[in-house]
Amino acid sequence: MATTIYHEARGESRLGMRAVAHVVINRSKNSRFPDSICEVVKQKNKGVCQFQWVCDKIKTRFINNDSYEVAVKVLNGETSDPTKGALFFHNKSVDKFERRVTAEIGNHIFYK
Repeated sequence: MATTIYHEARGESRLGMRAVAHVVINRSKNSRFPDSICEVVKQKNKGVCQFQWVCDKIKTRFINNDSYEVAVKVLNGETSDPTKGALFFHNKSVDKFERRVTAEIGNHIFYK
């Protein structure tokens, strides 16, 4: 989880990092996605990775303290979901999807 937070939300506030982590958690609890966090992160849809850092085959496992601390709190259930149940997100520089926007946090848009 911390590696995903680091690669998908580094440079974001802790709220932005928490939001990305909650999307992973939300997916793992949704029947349309795999059951485990690792499987959610590694999932491909039509050959395309759901999390870009996995497709880019970034080998580094480097994470910073913020990513680690946010991951621990989210995994321990110590945080609320700022995305209101989002299952998807992307950078604001990408065109919006035709899904219901649940939140805009930092440089990301979150969807259901």
